[in-house]
Amino acid sequence: MIEVPEPFEFDYSPTGIVYGRGCVGKLGDVLDRHGVERAMVVTGSNVGANRDVMGPIEEGLGDRLVAVFDETTPEKYLKTVLDGVELMAECDADVLVGVGGGSSLNVTRAMCAIAPLGWSRERVVEAVVSTRDVPSPEEEEALVPNVVVPTTMPGADVSAGGSVFVAAADLPSDAAVSGRIDATISDPRLIAEANVYDPDLYATTPTGPLVSSAMNGFDKGIETLYSSESTPIANAHAIKALQHYRAGLPSLVEATPDDVAYDHAVLATVLVQYGRKTNIVHTFGNGISLHYDVQQGAVHSIVVPHVLRYVFDAAYAHRHRIAEGLSIDVEGMDDDAVAEAIIDEVLVVRDALGLPRRLREIDGMERDHFEAVTEDILNNHKHARNPPGIDPTVEDVVTVLEAAW
Repeated sequence: MIEVPEPFEFDYSPTGIVYGRGCVGKLGDVLDRHGVERAMVVTGSNVGANRDVMGPIEEGLGDRLVAVFDETTPEKYLKTVLDGVELMAECDADVLVGVGGGSSLNVTRAMCAIAPLGWSRERVVEAVVSTRDVPSPEEEEALVPNVVVPTTMPGADVSAGGSVFVAAADLPSDAAVSGRIDATISDPRLIAEANVYDPDLYATTPTGPLVSSAMNGFDKGIETLYSSESTPIANAHAIKALQHYRAGLPSLVEATPDDVAYDHAVLATVLVQYGRKTNIVHTFGNGISLHYDVQQGAVHSIVVPHVLRYVFDAAYAHRHRIAEGLSIDVEGMDDDAVAEAIIDEVLVVRDALGLPRRLREIDGMERDHFEAVTEDILNNHKHARNPPGIDPTVEDVVTVLEAAW
């Protein structure tokens, strides 16, 4: 039976999508369409040194490329953002091309917001410390446009937000806090002019970071389908995304994965982002990765079966939608059997990717850390999008952590 939807609202994201093998060769055409001509690439040192990535990008940009800023790191420090802004001014860049994973794309967005302000480094830091937000110009002023070339699969490219950090060592001497500060990037004008998805570039990403990011994107599809804020439009994209992830992900870790595996997985990453509604699984990923040097996708791989079991024990959570996305034949199954089949399929994907299975595998994590971790998990705003009927308590979170230990 087809569900009759409740009334809903859906914000379409005004960004272009370019997909296909070799499509970075069209970067110059993309910039021309948007009236910009002086591009600075923003990326990390590993990607910046990878000629299999940078060669095609440089060729695609041609003489429009004026500089490469390859200093982004997973820590996404505000100091890095400000160093990049200074280079933008030196080379008179009028567009940024963010290349790589989520950290590089977050830094790119922060640079696009801060550069037009013309503020000193000290003023920017003071504003971030006092507001916990990355400042951006008034509505009537333009931001620096950006184009995104992702090389990982967390599914956060079609976004106008993100975060950066102020390191404790960079805080003003009179700051009221002594630890690292997390600052939010949030301005709808920061969404990329175009997202350029080239499966050939994903194939150059080391397997570990690639499959970890893929697990993050895979979970976005599941969470969207049972979110309290889901819509028919987002659901359609999420169901199709899960089908492509399920077809492609298990083959990514083969000694010589074929092109089709990357085609499926990259297309899934494009689809899963449209209207995504991350919630309870991501609260665990966010909360645990705050404390340890671990990628969120690796945390997801550990906790997701246990979070799903908690969710399905407490609520219906639109399990038949998820089953459709995972191509599970539910004929003759009761709701409990559907839930178990979903968890089994998630484990098939997780184990095929060779990702961690236990929290004890996270370097430095101990069971007596659960109290601090639980506090960060519960204080996450994403719980507002949890499936209807899911309002976890301290005891619920600790039960999941114990099961995942």
